[in-house]
Amino acid sequence: MIKTFDFGIYPSRLFVAVDSSFEELKDRFVFEITGNGNVELTTERFNGWSDAMGVTINVTDKETLREGYLVYLPDEFSSVSELVGTIAHEAMHVVNRLYGYIGVNDGNDSEIDAYLIGWVSKNIMLTKNEHDESQSIAK
Repeated sequence: MIKTFDFGIYPSRLFVAVDSSFEELKDRFVFEITGNGNVELTTERFNGWSDAMGVTINVTDKETLREGYLVYLPDEFSSVSELVGTIAHEAMHVVNRLYGYIGVNDGNDSEIDAYLIGWVSKNIMLTKNEHDESQSIAK
């Protein structure tokens, strides 16, 4: 499944793919690989994504020629908090890339910021879940 979201005031799109196949992604997008320009997705690169909880990459939609940012997520996560952390992490990558595109900063995609946002989000979610569980046990 791939969903498309328009940023509205920014000339770019967000593409979110959950458990999409290699063929589905390869047929839909041209991928911008840092230092390599626009390239086709290879099975080697796609298979490497299986080790990641999420991937964010610049793409161009082959049909519309609209540029944007693809966030790829696997189908399953070990916990809801892991999912929330991954969402926050990948969101930071998207925001950094968009800022770079519109000239807000130099476009550095800070892995440190992304991991910290993911870590904080995950731990807030873990605390909230623990609180909710303790409240239901107390009733």
